[in-house]
Parts: sequence; C-alpha cells; structure tokens
Amino acid sequence: MPVSQTGKRLQKEMAPAMNIAAKIRARRVEARTRKAVNRAIENAATPSMRHELIALAQIHSMR
Repeated sequence: MPVSQTGKRLQKEMAPAMNIAAKIRARRVEARTRKAVNRAIENAATPSMRHELIALAQIHSMR
C-alpha cells in the first residue's frame, strides 16, 4: 500500500478515539465554565447582579 492510503486508513481508525477525546475535553470545559458561573453568582455584590448573572447563564444555556 502507498503511504497515502495507509495514512487515510489510520485516520479512519483513529477518528472515533479522537472524537471521544474531543468530547471529554468539551465536557471539562463546560464543567469549568459552570463552576465559574456558579462562583460568580455566589459572590455577586448585590441581589440584582446575582439575578442578572442567572439570566445571562440561562440565555447562554439555551443556545
């Protein structure tokens, strides 16, 4: 087999593993973001700021 065909075959075999790794990374990013938002809500200076942060988080989660 020429090198290009071998490379394509390896890419097809590795695609599911790379996809899983990307999903794990995305979940970690989402978890970090969720923790940061929760921390910001807890440490909000005023109740109105807290409500605004909650509203923004809800709007963002609908996307």
